[in-house]
Amino acid sequence: MLLDLFYQVVPRINEINQESYKQPVYQEEIYQENIADRLQKSLKRKRFLIVVDDMWSTAAWDNMSSLFPDDDNGSRVILTSRLIDVVTHANPDRQPHRLNFQNNDEGWELLCQKLFGKRVCPSELEEIGRSIAEKCQGLPLAIVVVVGHLSKMSKTPDCWNTVAESAACFLYMGAFPEDFEIPVSKLIRLWIAEGFLNATALMTVEKIADECLKDLIGRSLVLAEKWSNGKLKTSLRRVSFNCSTIYASYSFQPTDRTVSVSRSILGFDIFQSSIFSYIDFKLLRVLDITFQHFPRFPNEIMQLVNLRYLALATGSEFFPPVSQFWSLQTLILHVYSSDSTLPRDIWKMPNLRYLHVKPSICLPSPTKEKHNNSSVLSNLQTLANITLSDCTKDVFSSIPNLKKLGICETVYESVSALWSDCIRSLALLPQLEALKIVGLKPPVQVPKLSLHLDALPENLKKLTLSFTYLPWESMSSLCRLPNLELLKLKNYAFTGPKWEHIEEGFVSLKLLLIEVSDLEEWSASNDHFPCLEHLVLKSCLCLNSIPHDLGDIPTLQIIEVENSSQSAAFSAKEIQEEQQSFGNDTLEVRIEGNFWRVNVVATP
Repeated sequence: MLLDLFYQVVPRINEINQESYKQPVYQEEIYQENIADRLQKSLKRKRFLIVVDDMWSTAAWDNMSSLFPDDDNGSRVILTSRLIDVVTHANPDRQPHRLNFQNNDEGWELLCQKLFGKRVCPSELEEIGRSIAEKCQGLPLAIVVVVGHLSKMSKTPDCWNTVAESAACFLYMGAFPEDFEIPVSKLIRLWIAEGFLNATALMTVEKIADECLKDLIGRSLVLAEKWSNGKLKTSLRRVSFNCSTIYASYSFQPTDRTVSVSRSILGFDIFQSSIFSYIDFKLLRVLDITFQHFPRFPNEIMQLVNLRYLALATGSEFFPPVSQFWSLQTLILHVYSSDSTLPRDIWKMPNLRYLHVKPSICLPSPTKEKHNNSSVLSNLQTLANITLSDCTKDVFSSIPNLKKLGICETVYESVSALWSDCIRSLALLPQLEALKIVGLKPPVQVPKLSLHLDALPENLKKLTLSFTYLPWESMSSLCRLPNLELLKLKNYAFTGPKWEHIEEGFVSLKLLLIEVSDLEEWSASNDHFPCLEHLVLKSCLCLNSIPHDLGDIPTLQIIEVENSSQSAAFSAKEIQEEQQSFGNDTLEVRIEGNFWRVNVVATP
């Protein structure tokens, strides 16, 4: 920002000496000298008017304000900010000028003015257009952004309806800090909790949200980067702050106005727990405060009966009854007790769609009702992370529409029998698409488990294994999964020096990750991975090389090697160079981190 200000100010106040700035050395000197000092000297004893737009913090203002000399000559600095703390800090002696939000009519007038100029909006677009303007919630900047998109589209009701449906979703992204990496799954859950989207007879609300996100990406309103961690980064600076969302920080002090109308609290930093002294958030739908640790489950939260999304970090072993949150769709808990147990009435929450606990939690068996065989959470889509001992037929039969499941092993006895029952019970989950299994972590000595991989449901698309210590020979069972597209093998998921493909391959696999492995020799051909797009190797310190034939896979786009052996990194570059010699310049190879040399000892 300082460099931008320098470029804006210096040429204008030195027009007489403008030629001196045309020397080639000028721009080079900017990076070598103290820009702040040069800027201050340029402004000294000159009369100026500078507008600093959208100042984001008091610290940033403190760093910049010293650059503007006060020579008592009528110079002025106009500062704008969305944060009241910033403007009162900048000038505590002057009352800031507060800009009012536009009403619906004013918003519609601005939209028409920007989009049509002096022309009249077609009558068939007026109702939809007013709806779009209303969703911008009186924020002129939001209207201008939406107008920029509308101007590139056909002026038809169908096209404008598409914008109307996605406008609220797009504007809600202003809730995240600038350049914040937004997890796609979290963004979709927040959209659903806010009620922006509704399911249809043919599509679930999650599917509709996914299509909406793809639409925003397709219009270049959102920049999507394909990272293996499944996160999304917005290309827009905070376009708007949704006026019904509070962004909690340490200095957060809600006013009567914010308390009465707020529907969301999103915390991105630790804030004062005194927030609960303002707990009269009658309309609150979203409460995301995992950055703040609470030794016990806050009783004040129990008053928020309209919550649809709750994310909380707590040390509680036991939780109060939660069934009174009759609208709750998403429950995220970060627990700091190894003996935490969910309340039994969790089975009385029919709207629950997403239940995620880190690191893991005990799930009580479904309750038996007099007039009902058992409680059924028919809307539950994601359940993670439950303990191995909770993976019973009673539990799985009560979540028939589950799509994602995370299991953590926490017991030390009868492990093999528990895994056998668990894997075979997965047949009760006909919609299951993603499965994550985490075994016991070191230093516990765990025997290699068969896990009965041959019993895994064929509809699986994503599988993650960690600390399972399986022999590479068991991999043939995974090759039989016809729909498997993503396979992540972490923390000695498979052990042993050699992985050799004999016959079967992964017919649908697109992404393969091997992270923290003792694998030395890997033998495979392009026929074993006909659809592979992305290969990731992390902390494979013993791996001699990547199978050379993998470079011939026509769909392969990226090979990543990170903190692995030198020979693995070298073989990745060899594959890329060979493909380039064949005219294939699309294969990308990323080499990152530290690398270790593998000492290969010949055996007689």
